Amino acid sequence: MTTLLASLLQQIDLHPIRALPAAACVGWEPLRDHLRQVGILAWRPPLDEADAADVEFVDGEPYLTVVQDDLHARSLDIDFRATAVAIRRDSGITGPPLELLDARVVRIGAVPAKPYPCGVYLVRLLSDRNALDTLSAIKARHGAGRVIIMTPTLRFLSPETLRLIQPLGVTISPVAERIAGALPAPFRMLLDDLVSGQDAAPREDALQIDEIRSVAAFRGSELSLTPREFHALRELAGAAADRDPIVSRGAILDVLARYSTHGEEPRDEQVTLVISAIKKVIAAAASPEEKASDALIRTVRGVGYELRLPADRIWFRRSDARAE
Repeated sequence: MTTLLASLLQQIDLHPIRALPAAACVGWEPLRDHLRQVGILAWRPPLDEADAADVEFVDGEPYLTVVQDDLHARSLDIDFRATAVAIRRDSGITGPPLELLDARVVRIGAVPAKPYPCGVYLVRLLSDRNALDTLSAIKARHGAGRVIIMTPTLRFLSPETLRLIQPLGVTISPVAERIAGALPAPFRMLLDDLVSGQDAAPREDALQIDEIRSVAAFRGSELSLTPREFHALRELAGAAADRDPIVSRGAILDVLARYSTHGEEPRDEQVTLVISAIKKVIAAAASPEEKASDALIRTVRGVGYELRLPADRIWFRRSDARAE
């Protein structure tokens, strides 16, 4: 996903929805223009000198400075409903017409499923405080069948909240982690795995990736991982599960940048440190036979890394709102 779309989705998941700085679009002008054409972005009126002024103090005396750089002075407003329209169109979602239910919730439509269609909703600002009420109202409105709740960004819910919403049969998944961002359909998402649900339980010797709590376990032992280590491991596990197991260093670096806690750009050597940490915790939980064999994560010199587990030993809980 592009940094422009990541910034846009982050702003949507704030209250109020903040404007997108023009500087965030640098390098992504074709995508910015596409988002303007479909109504998601709109330039705010140019600032007058008073609005664009900044006060600086020199030797204790105030001086008024006018910002001349449009790149820093201008911004684009974001339309929440138009974003939902783009998700529906780009992802081929049909069913009932799109409907803005309130300032936080849009019904996008539905996708075919058996025995009932699966509803798709876009919900911003989902939290422990509002999850039960919001999801209960959506489920009551949808009726029979599963409901997919798309959130703009990854939302963290407590185990207690997950237990409360378990009976609703909803699936929660972030838009930010399901779109590629490529033109001409930057909001295209594949929802088949969310519609079909997932296995009731993993194998005892499986690597488990729990996207609800951002927790991983191997052979029943929870792995002690930082958030960035967890997401890097998830990238490796996803590739292995798709039987395209080698993940490039560049892809891992992109993951580290996406989940940077302080907004700093990760350095290439941090990839090596993160992979080394993952290898260490996985080895600690491995069986004696696995410890005696080659590393479970293989370094492909000059290319990247490979998680050496078969697909049937990799289990995902892809933000399915069910408690342990």
